[in-house]
Amino acid sequence: AALLVDTGNRDALLKEACARQGVRFLDRVAVTHPDDDHCGLLEALVDVAAVEGLLVADDLLECPCEGCGDLRDRAESERYTAGVRGLKVGDAVTCGRFTLTVVWPASFADEGGNGDSLSFLCSYDGDGDGAAEWTALLCGDAEAEQLRAMAPSLPADGIDVLKVGHHGSKKSLDESLVARLAPRIALVSVGAGNRYGHPAPEVCDLLAEGGCTALRTDEAGDVAVAFSMEKIEVSTEHAAPSS
Repeated sequence: AALLVDTGNRDALLKEACARQGVRFLDRVAVTHPDDDHCGLLEALVDVAAVEGLLVADDLLECPCEGCGDLRDRAESERYTAGVRGLKVGDAVTCGRFTLTVVWPASFADEGGNGDSLSFLCSYDGDGDGAAEWTALLCGDAEAEQLRAMAPSLPADGIDVLKVGHHGSKKSLDESLVARLAPRIALVSVGAGNRYGHPAPEVCDLLAEGGCTALRTDEAGDVAVAFSMEKIEVSTEHAAPSS
């Protein structure tokens, strides 16, 4: 089973990464929001892997903004076998031993923009007993304001893996959120030399001070996180830079 969250917008990088990870089929693709750097390669996926269906925030199906309308048109042209499904808070999607439960957005307040990013609490249940051994939060471009609103829906003792929101922007995290989420591993999806200066140094410092291992794709390349009953194993395409 395989589920892709967002596509990026650089064709060669997506194809190379999917090849390295052995991805040939996708049960679903979830698009967190309609910004190009998150869904720009929906059409290119046909050259990489067969895609059964698309997942989006439920409000995106009716949002009148140009970005949401364009994404709907593109999805319709792809003619997904399983169609396009709109997800609401509390909805769950299973993928192998993982369950992805929607924790945001309750309703659109940003016309499908960063603050409306479809966000998942991902739980790994290795032995099928209904209890998660490990958890991860995947939050698109949602930032601290949205994460604070999600917090009541997250495990009280924190999460194991955090996909840092909005590429580690200055507003993606604050000290109280790092303490609340208490991630062991943070993943920052960010392009090398990007003009926005992501990730913000202060966010990297907060994660380090919180005892979290942060891995950036501009430095590490692909980051693979493998879950088992006993442990989480992390491997990277490139060696970590020396400090």
